[in-house]
Amino acid sequence: MAVAEIAQHPTSPNIMYFATGESFGNGDAVRGNGVFKSIDGGATDISSHLHQRPSAANRTEIAVNGNTLYALPVDASTQQVPTIYKSTDGGANWAPTTGQPTSGWASQQGWYSLSAGIHPTDPNQAVVGGLDTFRTPDGGATWTKISAWVGAGQYVHADQHKVVWHNDGAGGTRLLFGSDGGILYSTG
Repeated sequence: MAVAEIAQHPTSPNIMYFATGESFGNGDAVRGNGVFKSIDGGATDISSHLHQRPSAANRTEIAVNGNTLYALPVDASTQQVPTIYKSTDGGANWAPTTGQPTSGWASQQGWYSLSAGIHPTDPNQAVVGGLDTFRTPDGGATWTKISAWVGAGQYVHADQHKVVWHNDGAGGTRLLFGSDGGILYSTG
């Protein structure tokens, strides 16, 4: 089974989550089977720690902050993320976020450009990216587009592959975006 993303609990390093499916799809890509969890750092067979997971025909991207997880499963036929799922109990239960970014936000490139990140001290703040990036301040109830790779808006190069919230050392946080254009960061 292919693994698209590995995320570790920030304060319990033995808890790890594995989002399955092959990133950067190709003709012989291995399709995903959702999100798996290990409670022993992946030392034993992670399938024995399988939690209820959002189904994903292609791949799933995840972000983790403590017991809060956001999962972005890609539909194989559309290469979109039709629903973002959230868990607040370490993956035992999943529910769709009550709001979703703009329809088609993954721009039919979920097989290639997809990312998610959670604020380090406020798990209700999250950012997801495809071609552009979207942010929720309220646990997924509302989403706002925060970048644009073409047209008007804050420019961030297309094809988001990684989003990381970074403590700037002065009591604030910055967003770092890894994309085809390199690494970009927010100024505040």
